[in-house]
Amino acid sequence: MIARRLSEIHAKAIAWLWRGWLALGKLTLLDGDAGLGKSWLALDLCARLSVGRAWPDGAAGIGAGNAIVFAGEDNDADTVLPRVAALGGDRSRVFAWPSEEPLLRFPEQLKRFENELKESEARLAVLDPLAAMLEPRVAAFNDAVRDVMGELARIAQRRQCALLLVRNLNKQAYGPAMYRGLGAITFQTHCRLTCLAGRDPSHPDRCVLATLKNNLASPESLAYRPGGDGVEWLGASSLTAEDLARRRRRVPRPAERRARAAKFLQTFLANGPRLARELWRVARRRRIARNTLMAAKAEVGASIERVPCRGEVFVLWMLPGQQLPEFLRQAVRAGSVTDGNRLDRPSPPTPLPKGGEGND
Repeated sequence: MIARRLSEIHAKAIAWLWRGWLALGKLTLLDGDAGLGKSWLALDLCARLSVGRAWPDGAAGIGAGNAIVFAGEDNDADTVLPRVAALGGDRSRVFAWPSEEPLLRFPEQLKRFENELKESEARLAVLDPLAAMLEPRVAAFNDAVRDVMGELARIAQRRQCALLLVRNLNKQAYGPAMYRGLGAITFQTHCRLTCLAGRDPSHPDRCVLATLKNNLASPESLAYRPGGDGVEWLGASSLTAEDLARRRRRVPRPAERRARAAKFLQTFLANGPRLARELWRVARRRRIARNTLMAAKAEVGASIERVPCRGEVFVLWMLPGQQLPEFLRQAVRAGSVTDGNRLDRPSPPTPLPKGGEGND
């Protein structure tokens, strides 16, 4: 029988590399949009470990240790090496997968990956981004993701190495932060710790690292500023992962909305009067509200003409200096307006001129 009684198992405490953020033998998932310095952040942690420096929140390091970086988007010679040097790391303790070699692919090369961890004696391994190391068929099937993530967790446990898996966010603007990561939710279920890097809504020049899911601790969020030569850590932040996951859309001011509507009217009516029903249809598609369009009408001096002709009422929008189409002017002069709405079917009128940009 393989299963053991709990009374026969010796309890073990969590071995922390960086308390609250990186645990030895566990997977940590780092989510975030592009351009927020996730790669800089990961290399900063490698540099700190290599010299035994304190962690970003001031927690003491565990002593100098080795780290290994698998960078799928950065060159080892012109990007990884200069960055680690700029961050004050010990280059003899940080290993990088050679850029001239094909990146390891999972699950086929999981054994080779474990061998790299063993030979480098790495306490921290960075997979940046994780998606670059997955076979195409893995990302498409949830069961395949589960198998790969489960094996990575077992490798981390056997090697007593903290694995930092970097992942981008999807394009969804709203919803729980848990579902903003690119790919299956299974990526998170095998990670004991998940953190999210996001831009501070109140300070666009700053970013915040917050825990999204943490089964082992509850650390404070940390503010940081990514730069061209490193990462500047700015201390604790009150923002949560949910605060960072919501993309706040800038709401245009009323004056900006009116200016946009006025430009639309000038373009749409540039070649002559247009039927109101056409104008409203295009305005709706461009998300221009009725009240905003009416306010813009006054700004550009546009007018609305209602012309009964042959049993119909033509409602047209016109810019200053424009005239009704000739067939309507002729109808008005001929007095072809009657009481009521029904007359003999009119002959097809001359088409109205088409507008410029914005015409459907």
